[in-house]
Amino acid sequence: MRLIKRTDYLSINHIGNKCRDCADGSTKPSNICPIGDNYIAPRWQVWYSFQVLITKSKGYISRSRDVPSCTGLLNRPDNMDIMKSILSAAGFDASSGAGIIRDVDTFFSFGFHGIAVPTCTVIQGPQGVVKARASSGALFRDTLKAATRGVDLRGIKIGVLSNEVIIRAAAAFIESHKGIPVVFDPVFAAKNGISLITGKGISACRSLLFGKTTVLTPNADEASIITGKRIRTVDEAKNAAEQIFSLGPQAVVVKGGHLSGDPVDVFFDGTDFVLYEKKRFDAVIHGTGCSFSSTLICFLAAGHSVRDAFIATEGAFERLLGSRYRISEDGYFYVSTASRQGMREACGE
Repeated sequence: MRLIKRTDYLSINHIGNKCRDCADGSTKPSNICPIGDNYIAPRWQVWYSFQVLITKSKGYISRSRDVPSCTGLLNRPDNMDIMKSILSAAGFDASSGAGIIRDVDTFFSFGFHGIAVPTCTVIQGPQGVVKARASSGALFRDTLKAATRGVDLRGIKIGVLSNEVIIRAAAAFIESHKGIPVVFDPVFAAKNGISLITGKGISACRSLLFGKTTVLTPNADEASIITGKRIRTVDEAKNAAEQIFSLGPQAVVVKGGHLSGDPVDVFFDGTDFVLYEKKRFDAVIHGTGCSFSSTLICFLAAGHSVRDAFIATEGAFERLLGSRYRISEDGYFYVSTASRQGMREACGE
């Protein structure tokens, strides 16, 4: 088990050029720089200069702050005709704090084209959710088909799924796109407790979607519902991660925002645990689960391993939370990866 702390990180500035350390000038996402016994990871190529946190705990190093990286999180096409895309199938939040709008905000910021297919409309604002209304199964299926036909789809992020009809349609779509990473953020209820999915829907998630998921990212409350056990400590979160892993996903992240004490996110891939400690913010921030999972799918879509993607996501996500802002005098805080302030914070500038 590895315990990663915020102080265990070094910074490296990655820009979109071929790596000087690779003899073949490779730009493949899976390439590893042969720097002795160490390597630079995770790595990506971006249109702008982007700073990522690299953990020392796995031997990652930064030889120079301006060493270009091998690979691309973004592979900008030379002719600018074809962009790689990531799909979000989640709820529509008109206040732009969560769901598909929050997701595509992240996708575009990381250089992927964002495709947004609403599973439901969540009636909400800075004061919280009032109610939710599911999309019809036919509308959801037709939108999925039309929006993704002929698209270079590199990742799928799933959020609120409302009911069994939507879940079956989502499962069928994922089945028809095998080989693409899937991040499933199983949102069962809003922060104020209003339910966003039916009981049959939760059962359908377990039977139809968990086994098709690359990384499942429940918070402690959602993990409690999935396992049927109350989760409030790190040890309980670790046990829950193992139990949820047995349901089929390739990896599980039990997010620790609802745990006692400072948050600790628990990653489990069937072999080892990685625990990520972080500080607790004295603010209620809207859309944190969406922000985390949409960032994670960007790293997976770039070809990084689930563990490397998790570590990179944690660093970028924690910095993003530092850029929180309000859109009203009271109510929830919001974040935006695409905002100028948000990008500065996420990039560590």
